[in-house]
Amino acid sequence: MRKDAPTALIFVILSALVAGCASARAQYDIGLSEVQTTFRAAGKYGEPVIKRVGDPGVDHNVYVDGVLGFGWFLSPYRLSFLLANHTDRSIRIIWDEAAYVDANGVSHRVIHEGVKYIDRSASQPPSVVPPNSEIHDSIIPVDHVYFMSGQYGGWGELPLLPVSAYSKKHMESIVEQYVGKTLRVLLPIELQNVVVDYIFTFRINAAEVR
Repeated sequence: MRKDAPTALIFVILSALVAGCASARAQYDIGLSEVQTTFRAAGKYGEPVIKRVGDPGVDHNVYVDGVLGFGWFLSPYRLSFLLANHTDRSIRIIWDEAAYVDANGVSHRVIHEGVKYIDRSASQPPSVVPPNSEIHDSIIPVDHVYFMSGQYGGWGELPLLPVSAYSKKHMESIVEQYVGKTLRVLLPIELQNVVVDYIFTFRINAAEVR
């Protein structure tokens, strides 16, 4: 991790703590811009398709390659998705090899829905998707999960991007640094005993402060 990461992390924690009393909040327009994969469906299944579904700000991004289909739903704190298996065989998501790369190019190990926060550093078994079925899941960077002791403590999640500040001007100066940057997700999928890497690149197209 880069040397400035601890400072950035402290800033994000403070932002999360004051979110309840902040007067300015950011809303990001994030779109799926590219998908790289070692699997080639073109020819037999046609060209892969990337499209946007819904209005800007809703961030429903769809990728289909004829074998698998992904629907991504991005929030300030996690990346949720629907994965549809269009094949007649089971597939597996290899979570221990999955990763999230933030807007500053820093790679993070991830956990997913159902993993207890206290077990976030443990090995994760693969998720099995039966033939012609789908699952809903979410990706959370491991080091974005924190525990705060005390009367009002407990488990929490840091946002993927800055979400709030005391003033609109301050928030605008923060978010303008992120517009044009990308977020990436590496999701290894085992297909017919072969692990295929899917790398999803999401571009931060715009940001609005309210």
